[in-house]
Amino acid sequence: MLLNLLELGLEDQLLLSHDAAVSSRITPPSWRTAHTPHWRRDHLHRRILPQLRAQGMDSVVEHRLMVGNPRRGPGSGHRGLRR
Repeated sequence: MLLNLLELGLEDQLLLSHDAAVSSRITPPSWRTAHTPHWRRDHLHRRILPQLRAQGMDSVVEHRLMVGNPRRGPGSGHRGLRR
């Protein structure tokens, strides 16, 4: 799905991140182990990014989604993610 959005030319309007629910105090460790065994703090870097790279996402786009666009996002003083 992300690669489809990139193919549509939306790379300046997207960013990649993940939340910290992996270490939630509400969700018991036994549930996380059973239902989300690969979801850890490094999930995005260890599992998702390698898959995207294997499917053709290049390092320039990766940097834009992980660094450039979040830097320009809400609260940064910029108006949205568009150039």
